[in-house]
Amino acid sequence: MWITGGFCFNSTCNINFLFSYFTNYNYFNISISLTYNHAL
Repeated sequence: MWITGGFCFNSTCNINFLFSYFTNYNYFNISISLTYNHAL
């Protein structure tokens, strides 16, 4: 399990935080990749 840095002590809160964090990160990478490929 990844460590969130202590935003919450509740395991469910940590899971929700990680899910939202990695989901936003993946969407950001996908948008950058699409923009880069379109520019080529």
